Amino acid sequence: MEVSMAIRRVGVLPIQELRGLLAPEWIDGISADFLNPASIDVPISAQVYRLTGTFIPGRGRTVEALLRTGEIPNSKFSLDYPLEVGVEYLIKAQASFCLPSHVYAYANPKSSTGRINLSVGLLADKMSLRDALEAGFQGDVWYLVRADSFPVKLTAGQALSQLRFFNHHTVMDAEDMEIAYKKQPFLYVKTGQACVYKEVAVEQSGSLYFTLDLGEECAGWEALHTNRVLDYAGRAHRPEDFFRPVMVEKRPGGHRWLPLQKGRFFILSTTEWLRVPPQFSVELRSNDERMGHFHTHRAGYVDPGWGWGEAGERKGQPITLEVIAHENLEIRTGQPVARFRVERMREVPDVAYQRGSSNYTDQILARLSKHFLPVAV
Repeated sequence: MEVSMAIRRVGVLPIQELRGLLAPEWIDGISADFLNPASIDVPISAQVYRLTGTFIPGRGRTVEALLRTGEIPNSKFSLDYPLEVGVEYLIKAQASFCLPSHVYAYANPKSSTGRINLSVGLLADKMSLRDALEAGFQGDVWYLVRADSFPVKLTAGQALSQLRFFNHHTVMDAEDMEIAYKKQPFLYVKTGQACVYKEVAVEQSGSLYFTLDLGEECAGWEALHTNRVLDYAGRAHRPEDFFRPVMVEKRPGGHRWLPLQKGRFFILSTTEWLRVPPQFSVELRSNDERMGHFHTHRAGYVDPGWGWGEAGERKGQPITLEVIAHENLEIRTGQPVARFRVERMREVPDVAYQRGSSNYTDQILARLSKHFLPVAV
């Protein structure tokens, strides 16, 4: 990446520009193996601490200094052991950063961490926000990690989060979203028809709605609270050891409902099939509390080209939601449960999403993480 070049386009940096950032003078410690079409995976190191609670460094403070002075109570921890449920851990990333003055970044957990209810946040030296690197950032980054359903065994070198890099804020507003949608719809039903814009648009926000797919008897999965250890390096865990199916209820009048118990974690699927043209990327946003008290995603980032195919021949594919209920909920067919916004890419990535290494390019129903044997719900 020629960081001295004149900025003619703005938006999310694609893989062909991210390659240039993987140099000791910009990002040291990450190889090209961790590149995605529009993000860079951030691997963990073996430097781990057990904490009594989460924190944010704040302006002028490095994480190392807070640990060294004891301001943040901690004890050293070894990844030879699994992460305990409900305990906060601090893990240093295998990377240091010295970003160009016009480049900043946001972090999103990987889908494979979100789908096992592993809470992941990124801290950066001298920053007052989580999951953010300001333009020109210099320093180290750290993970805040917590297993919320079952113990998880990690290994140094594994990536739990990804960074997206920007040179300008390019989220589409309501007017631009409507224009873009009418040219190339972002949402379809499974039969291939485009959703009507006014039926999926969040009024005056530029965001679009998802609803839950309750068309099948089984809607997805509910995480078990178990002492079984999930090895993050594993690819053949049995679903029934960590999850159980969650069933839809048919009620008077022929309506379909899904009861969600407070405090439980669910893997569910959207009714709408998302199609992201390669000149855009998508981020799921926090819900408006007027929709109900629940959380719908742990990860929340969708690559350019999702549900697009090689040349636009596909009509989308559903999104897997990681839902945490903060009250006992009764979700009905057609009820909005999640929303997303669309961002412009600086350029179309030169590696199509369909040709990448994602484990979820063919998901149709609620899909468990890559750690599990394939199984139909």
